[in-house]
Amino acid sequence: MKKILDTLLRLTGDLRAQIETHIGGKLVLTERAKIGIVTGGALVILMAWLGLNTWVGHIEHQYGDVRVNLARLKAQVESGAWSERKSQSHVLRSVLQDRLWTAETPGLAEAGFERWIRDHLANSKIEPQQIQIRRVPLVQSADAKSTGDTSGDPLAGVQRMTAKILMPFDEAALIAILADIAESNKVMTVDRLTVRAGRNARVEMDVSTFFRYHERIRQGG
Repeated sequence: MKKILDTLLRLTGDLRAQIETHIGGKLVLTERAKIGIVTGGALVILMAWLGLNTWVGHIEHQYGDVRVNLARLKAQVESGAWSERKSQSHVLRSVLQDRLWTAETPGLAEAGFERWIRDHLANSKIEPQQIQIRRVPLVQSADAKSTGDTSGDPLAGVQRMTAKILMPFDEAALIAILADIAESNKVMTVDRLTVRAGRNARVEMDVSTFFRYHERIRQGG
């Protein structure tokens, strides 16, 4: 800091000498003018010093924050908390993936989903009039194939399967299938539910789940 102040003082002195040399033969500086030049130079030096002081204080504050964050990170690494959190995240990921519908092919996934619906309706002695299933990829990308390449986006291999169900209206059967959907170990949602009264009372319902492509592991012989 002292070197900077000395440099500024030297530059101010040089500037003053050049001004006096340039206008010395043409104009005699009054005492008031001399005081003004000295005061102006002093103000420039003061403003520069204040600016440098503020900048240095800001840098020191940032350095202190970095040291505190580094110490915290080092303490977490040494205590093993980071590895524990990583293990917990892997466990949570496995749990969530288990709640997705898995199959070796999309056709098998659709067949398994439809069979699940028919089996649970059969428990209430209800035969559905119609079950239509459609699949929609969660990631609309030209690079995401129907089989799902999960090397990039983790959702690239996940598709939404929606079953449109048309069945006769039966209050007990409807409550039972809704309970089975809510308590299923797979992620399922009821997107739409319409009950039509009249002579041919019926229920129209859209049920969705999420399908993740599961490639069969082949062992080479």
